[in-house]
Amino acid sequence: YQRRVRAKLKTQRTMSDPEQQAAQHKSVGNAHFQAKRYEEAIAAYSEAIALTPNEGALYSNRSGSYAALGRGEEALADADKAVELRPDWAKAYSRKGYALMMLRRLQEADEAYRAGLAIEPSNAGLLAAAKQLEEVKSNGMALQVMWKVMDWWGALEAHPLFEEHTKSSDFRDKLERVAADPNTLAEYAGDQPVTQAVQYLIAAFKRAMADQQRQAEIEKQQEEARRTAAAAKKQADAEAAAAAAAEAEAALSDEAKRARDVKAAGSAAYKDKRFADAVQLFTEALALTPDDVSLLTNRAAAHQAAGDYAAAAADGQAAVERGRAVRADYALIARAFERIGSALAKQGDLEGAVRAFNSSLSENRSASVLNKLRAAEKELDAAQKAAYESPELAAAAREEGNRLFKAKLYPEAIAQYEEAIKRAPRDASLHTNMAAALGKLLEYPSAVAACKRALALDPTFVKAHVRLGHFYFFMKDYKNALESYRAAEALDAAAPDVAESIARTLHAIEQRNYAGGDKDAIAAAQRDPEVMAILADPVMQKVLKDMQTDPRAAADHMKNPTIASNIEKLVAAGILSMR
Repeated sequence: YQRRVRAKLKTQRTMSDPEQQAAQHKSVGNAHFQAKRYEEAIAAYSEAIALTPNEGALYSNRSGSYAALGRGEEALADADKAVELRPDWAKAYSRKGYALMMLRRLQEADEAYRAGLAIEPSNAGLLAAAKQLEEVKSNGMALQVMWKVMDWWGALEAHPLFEEHTKSSDFRDKLERVAADPNTLAEYAGDQPVTQAVQYLIAAFKRAMADQQRQAEIEKQQEEARRTAAAAKKQADAEAAAAAAAEAEAALSDEAKRARDVKAAGSAAYKDKRFADAVQLFTEALALTPDDVSLLTNRAAAHQAAGDYAAAAADGQAAVERGRAVRADYALIARAFERIGSALAKQGDLEGAVRAFNSSLSENRSASVLNKLRAAEKELDAAQKAAYESPELAAAAREEGNRLFKAKLYPEAIAQYEEAIKRAPRDASLHTNMAAALGKLLEYPSAVAACKRALALDPTFVKAHVRLGHFYFFMKDYKNALESYRAAEALDAAAPDVAESIARTLHAIEQRNYAGGDKDAIAAAQRDPEVMAILADPVMQKVLKDMQTDPRAAADHMKNPTIASNIEKLVAAGILSMR
């Protein structure tokens, strides 16, 4: 037995897969559900859902727990999610049907059960639920449902016949017993107040169900009427549009009809990637209808696709000028500016492209043009930065920054380091220089950000890890300080100041925890996702419990490097105190 326990603990210690952790929470939830501890079951299933949010069975189980507590709306929400994730799973529809029954939405409950039976016709649970629903709709089976969905005690208190009885705790105890198990009603056959109360409640419940069904039918008829009216309007609009198109067609001159056909042929050639033919056809159509600005934008697109960017830009400009002259629609002029921007971007004129895209957006907002503008701006910014880079000038700025730093002129040193970074943006050491100057001005958050930028460029930069730890230490963020020093230690244990910094941080943590902790540090830890993930880990919960009750087991746990590291993080964060 002891070997099995040790093997199980070893498995738990090495477990890291979210799906496995979710399975543990689910198992705990199932145990709570079987023991009728529904609140605890809901909490466990919620933990599992946070780890595997696309597992339909978890929502189904939590729906069942909500239903057991009479929380119909929440039960329905989870059942709907289970159906969404597993539309071919009959049990999900069973959960949905029961939740809808609780909410007295009986017609919808019936539809849910039928949907489940269509998937699994022989499902015993669904068949029984569907039969119960029919009985609820027709007779006294309402007794089995009404207790959870009806404010039955309030209904009795409001009725003069039961006003005196509701002052008796014995009367309420009897009704609550019937509510928990409707079969016990037979035991009170001779108790007239109880039987009268139940009969009154059943009648009131049935009336409410009938009213709801009537209202549902009315709403269904109204919805059908709305749909019929909408379909009729759509048909009438289509017929009106067809008539208008026929009238416009009849009014077209032969020349206009010829231009239309040539334009259509040009569009077809463009789709077939016959760009030279498309250019020729759009040109022919322009000769017939020179005020059709769309022909210019179409020809610009054909030039662009053919690689003739200068011609594309020229057609775009001509489209803008022609559009202004004939008062064309803003969207059409915006398209012309878009053609100009695309052509200029291909030619490498990024500044011109940005201006053209901005002009397009000022005429008409478009998500696609906005994306093109952002891409052009990003490319332009990168080109400008690349043109500004110079290792020689960066070295000169660094040297001047170092001179100013030694002279304690820290703001001036920062300005030089900023210039050096612009000249050599991939030099990690420049960011640590910047961090040092910021630290002298007590700008610790900015110094931390500078160190992180250095580490993003070079994760193995020991000096950046150490300096980052220093700034966290000055901010009394001992958890992150210790992590930074440990990272430096893993890279080079003999590096200057590493061992001393770790010892200094551990001593500061010990002093803080011995003095009763730091409320600000604890509050910050509670907002730290890593700390909360450690506390939520079932394996770590077992370890923490053992540390309080079984010192020998705790010592064994600490031999595991992962657990030891997690404990150190909790101690450093101020959550755990080791004395």
